[in-house]
Amino acid sequence: MDMRDLDLNLLFVLDALFEEGTLTRTAQRLRLSQPTVSASLAKLRGILGDELFVRANGRMQPTARALALRGAVASVLKTVRLEILSQAGFDPGSETGAFTVSLSDIGELEFLPRLLSRLAREAPQAALKSVVATPVELSTAMDLGEIDLAIGYFPTSRRPSSSSSFCFNIARLAWSGAITRRSDP
Repeated sequence: MDMRDLDLNLLFVLDALFEEGTLTRTAQRLRLSQPTVSASLAKLRGILGDELFVRANGRMQPTARALALRGAVASVLKTVRLEILSQAGFDPGSETGAFTVSLSDIGELEFLPRLLSRLAREAPQAALKSVVATPVELSTAMDLGEIDLAIGYFPTSRRPSSSSSFCFNIARLAWSGAITRRSDP
């Protein structure tokens, strides 16, 4: 395989397909046509010499090879976001991405309503997803870039593999009002 055959956009398709599970939803998420996503998957299959995803029960199920690549793909995309693209600055008004947060029960009560309200005002095109994760799942999901920020007390969770990504994600979300004093509006 020649690295010049691998387009970074193909990795975005692969990553989104893991999350979405169907070509149609992957296309919607990436704002591409379904045939474009299908062609991207075909190209990845040729480059990597594996089916990567096979249709089963109405969903695209990852092969063992795809599962083995998942962490590396997430790491590459995370590096691109943090090391290359973050230099451009963060403008919430033009943000179209999705943030995934994991909060404790009290975190959802305390932070989520203000976070959603501020997000709607300042980044109306961005999306926020709140997920529940055990401490072990949380560590893994943060390492893979599946969760951007965790708010709560997680005493048995190990630290994220990259403290810089943790700080970056806090900085990106801090504008949202999630990290403010109780007296702040």
